[in-house]
Amino acid sequence: MTTAHCVALDEAIRFELDRTPGLDSSQIAVTVHEDVATLAGSVHSYLDKLAAEHAALSVSGVRGVANDLDVKPAVERLDADIAREAIDALRKNPNVPTSVQISVRDGCVEIEGTAEWDAECACAVATVAGIAGVRSVANGVVVKPAAASCPLPPVARTQDVRPSTVATSPKQAQVFIQDERDSASLYDTLASLESDARLATVYRKLAETERRHADHWIKKLQDEHVTVPPHRLGWRTRVLAWTARRLGAAAVVSVIAGQEQADARRYAGTSDRAPGMDADERGHATLLQAIAGNAGIEGPMLARIEGRHRSTGGNALRAAVLGANDGLVSNLSLVTGVAGASLAGKDIVIAGIAGLLAGAGSMALGEWLSVLSSRELYEKQIGIEQAEIASNPEEEIEELALIYQAKGLPAEQAKAIASGLMKDDRAALDTLAREELGIDPKELGGSAMQAAVTSFLLFALGAIIPLWPYLVFSPHTATGASLGASALGLFGIGAAITVLTGRSAWFSGLRQVAVGIGAAGLTYLIGHLIGVALT
Repeated sequence: MTTAHCVALDEAIRFELDRTPGLDSSQIAVTVHEDVATLAGSVHSYLDKLAAEHAALSVSGVRGVANDLDVKPAVERLDADIAREAIDALRKNPNVPTSVQISVRDGCVEIEGTAEWDAECACAVATVAGIAGVRSVANGVVVKPAAASCPLPPVARTQDVRPSTVATSPKQAQVFIQDERDSASLYDTLASLESDARLATVYRKLAETERRHADHWIKKLQDEHVTVPPHRLGWRTRVLAWTARRLGAAAVVSVIAGQEQADARRYAGTSDRAPGMDADERGHATLLQAIAGNAGIEGPMLARIEGRHRSTGGNALRAAVLGANDGLVSNLSLVTGVAGASLAGKDIVIAGIAGLLAGAGSMALGEWLSVLSSRELYEKQIGIEQAEIASNPEEEIEELALIYQAKGLPAEQAKAIASGLMKDDRAALDTLAREELGIDPKELGGSAMQAAVTSFLLFALGAIIPLWPYLVFSPHTATGASLGASALGLFGIGAAITVLTGRSAWFSGLRQVAVGIGAAGLTYLIGHLIGVALT
């Protein structure tokens, strides 16, 4: 093996390490001998150790990796704390069998149990690997496939079953360039909004990778003498950036993760992609899902991300869109039904304003009562739990220990964790509220007044769209204008939903228009029949 070849592999591995998001490659030494790379030095987490190994293996020509990296966590943690967090993470992951149990000693996690699939084992390891303080993970899960209900016919292996790949057309390459440039711009926006330096660095590295992908496709077009159009941000990227600026990065991270996964599948079918391009996109999706789903994030950062994610995530955007949709469709149906009865213009306006106020008020009152009632119930339950901690702490220790045992922790370790938590009344109450009652004491359902005002405004915003033409035009002209304005509003709402779903804006928008106009047509017919009967 020539020295030049080893040096080339060494440089390629270092390049991959440098561009791996979230990995500090300055503390990693690389040596190559006979196409086997040895990684030495230290990293901050076991997840970083796995990422470094994956980066080295992704280099063409590397036959194996000796991973001698030493994990030196930035913060030392007790084995009991690591075990508690690992159990919670495993139980929250639907892809990990409930039979899987763990034990921790000196930061080394040992996973045991049974699974039906290798993928379930890998999922268990990946879930635990990102927990702060973990130095290594030993996978002792035994794979026991479930017995099939009937024998399966043998699969013929006469042909390669890998997905076929095709060369990328210039038109498709232009689509790739637009998507990669949009993603880079969006990651730059998230980095500028992120107050945590570590997360901001991750977003900037993701942006660099997307720009490198775009450069690959730009070079392909230039080699084929195809003009590369100037970059203009797509509407979907503009909406996501706008949402992130107002609601925080966590409101859009899960949406972007889904898009990255789709990009990975799309690139897997192209024969002229850059080496590792589809793996990059899958890695981006995994990283973003970890940020959105709190996997592999250290304690203080996890708490901050988790709070933002719950309060401003995709559900908030969904509720805003559907609140405006309720107001638009209900008031459109109301004013169209009244117009169908051939009533005067002022009667239609009065009915529309009444419908707007009644609907918005009802929505606001219902939301206020719902949140307030939930908050009062939570406060009562927490008060009862607090009294029980003061009056009978031993019983609460037993309850908490049983909860951890049910999650797979050994009895002695569960008792030790529960006893340690009970030494701090505030920590004990917080833990029991979350584990036993399923309540976050810091939120308690949110602000009732904020929920009521938001519901009122969103409903009213949608309800005013079909009403305003009747304030300006004659009844006959206003009916058509109201339908036209409502159709535009419905299309906009349907298109806005695609920011979350990733589907075609035209399909979702037109579907929303068809449903809304159909409802209006039905009420117009009913109103007309009632008007004829009364006259």
